[in-house]
Amino acid sequence: HGGGSSSSKGVASLGPSLGGKVSSGEAAFEVVPLTMSGVHNEELGPRLRGDYFPEADSKRLFGRPTYKKLVGETDDIVYLYYWEDEDDPELSGWWLSPQVAADTGWGFCKSHAKEAPSIGWLVPWNDRKVDESVRMLKAPLLTYPDSSTTKVRPNVNASPPRRAKEAADEKTRHVQEQPQKQQQQQRRSQQQQQQQQQQ
Repeated sequence: HGGGSSSSKGVASLGPSLGGKVSSGEAAFEVVPLTMSGVHNEELGPRLRGDYFPEADSKRLFGRPTYKKLVGETDDIVYLYYWEDEDDPELSGWWLSPQVAADTGWGFCKSHAKEAPSIGWLVPWNDRKVDESVRMLKAPLLTYPDSSTTKVRPNVNASPPRRAKEAADEKTRHVQEQPQKQQQQQRRSQQQQQQQQQQ
């Protein structure tokens, strides 16, 4: 999307430093870290889920903050930023890409909001249907990692494929065992009845 027009046009420093308030004629809002969760796409989910921290003011684009993923399931570099595409207004909105103003993107939300939208994301960016599982939520209590490289944090909510398979096997085994147990109980009760009759 960014194309060749990714010059400093539209890049503006609007004053506040990291974690400050942004005001551009509208109601001011706090620029805080964001946490992205959800993402049905199995390839992109691990790459995109994680904690995004605001970049310095000098990296603001079109009056909106730019973020970088600093904690996630992978060490992929991911930027979250707003881009206005003069050539194709349909591509104006919030992007998740390997670099700011990249020609490619992993996620897209057609929103002109001053803050990164919490819902409405397309993953991949050219998908026709919004991924309803995606959430980009404010996380003001997150502290900045001590380095600018992405820290890898396993996704505690995702069960590894092996565990999921074991759970499925366990469920199947349980279902298969049920009739056997019922048959054993029926046999026992029949034996007990026969013994009582013989006595």
